[in-house]
Amino acid sequence: FVPNASLDGANWIDSDSMTSVLLAAPDYLGFFENHSDATVKYAALGYYPLPFLDPARPYWSVMLKSETDDDSVYVFIDGLNGTPASVEKELDNSDVRLFPNPSGEILTIEGIKGEAEAAIYSLNGILEKNLGKISRSARINVGFLNSGTYFLVLRSRGVAIVKKFSKIRR
Repeated sequence: FVPNASLDGANWIDSDSMTSVLLAAPDYLGFFENHSDATVKYAALGYYPLPFLDPARPYWSVMLKSETDDDSVYVFIDGLNGTPASVEKELDNSDVRLFPNPSGEILTIEGIKGEAEAAIYSLNGILEKNLGKISRSARINVGFLNSGTYFLVLRSRGVAIVKKFSKIRR
């Protein structure tokens, strides 16, 4: 979150309306098609200093979760106009897997279609490490990170996918 930011002008939406917005967004249909039991687990309105979002605009951060296979995706919806932030189908979140999660030293990324720029961010949006270009699969050393929760951000052609992972002490 951005400290001292105002949420004036942001739209407050109930969970049914949010689900409708997500179902109407073609970029996220892939997740719903692959996870018919997906539901909105939580939503938080705020300013997120992530590289693929406008830091001057409030966004809803929404977690969609499948109960069957425990897969999840984070979706960002513009808090001023209610439109989802774009995610390109070519970089399909439902295909990207991180394991082991939680991880001690090495985190494996699989399922990337094409090439993507990868970076690790803290929960506060601080860049922990720029990983550069990766494709298909990669093994990355996360041993330097403190124990906690992080975001792996994959960017391709100006769009992004965010995957959450946990680092544990080994």
